[in-house]
Amino acid sequence: MARTKTRIKFEGIPDDPGRITDPVPDGYAGLDWTNFDAYRRGSRSEPGYENLVVGDTAGFNGGGNLAGFAAIGVDDTFTFKRGIFASAFVEDLAVTIRGFRDGLEVARWDGTFGTSPTTVRFGATFRDVDEVRFETLGDLPGLGLVGLQLPMDNLVLVSDGIL
Repeated sequence: MARTKTRIKFEGIPDDPGRITDPVPDGYAGLDWTNFDAYRRGSRSEPGYENLVVGDTAGFNGGGNLAGFAAIGVDDTFTFKRGIFASAFVEDLAVTIRGFRDGLEVARWDGTFGTSPTTVRFGATFRDVDEVRFETLGDLPGLGLVGLQLPMDNLVLVSDGIL
């Protein structure tokens, strides 16, 4: 079976021009989404949001909380190859990205992001996972959870099936 590359750009979300953000719906890009929102270029003034958008929209972990996406099919897996990330508000936002297969953690990436976009290439680290979770960490006085938001765009997944 041929490998399929999927580039997740969050285009078309939000679909109502009057809305700033909308949840990423289950089924978008062939995945189930947990606590992911998308925003439109020009709708947010914070540097990490506006510096990151590649097209018209990008995604982020809603409310700065734990967020993730997972394969819809029971036996479906994918390789999370790369993405572009930034911190919405602060420099040195600590981030942990975890990959799971059948509920067990099999991959992990730890790093920090500032408000300028950074491309992360994961190589084979996130090979054959069925779920990826994004966790932002830190104590950001005066900002609360909103300071822990992680905008992202152009996520690239490769799979043997259709995502």
